Amino acid sequence: MKKSVLVTIALSASLFAGLGAASVQADASAWHKGTPSFLVGHKYRTSIKHGYHGMPTYQYLTSTKNSIDYIYSQADGYGGSHTGYKRSDHVYTVRYRAIDWYGTHKYHTYKISRLSATRIKVGKTHLVKFSKYPTWHGKTVR
Repeated sequence: MKKSVLVTIALSASLFAGLGAASVQADASAWHKGTPSFLVGHKYRTSIKHGYHGMPTYQYLTSTKNSIDYIYSQADGYGGSHTGYKRSDHVYTVRYRAIDWYGTHKYHTYKISRLSATRIKVGKTHLVKFSKYPTWHGKTVR
């Protein structure tokens, strides 16, 4: 009788331990190192508008494995290195470290939605994948 009670307790303990191990899930909202793979090595831009004297103006996003830059043509951009991201459904929150005017490192974020293989949305701005920068009077406009 003692033996059967001990066997029953041992089986029950192993069953509960097995159920506990099976219910462990990966935390999808955890921060991952780097930049999402659909952004790495690609360039995305907004539609081209014609500004002063007809010069094309637009916004574009470029990234590498560990950095991201969001740039306005003919102006300084926003971006930095030491990127990380977390995903919630189809929205990626990408954070990067930048140095502010006082020399301190601060983290900033972008909310990026992947709409299709060639289109993304950064905040409320729609961007499309491109390969060549537009030209104006024979010169590349970046």
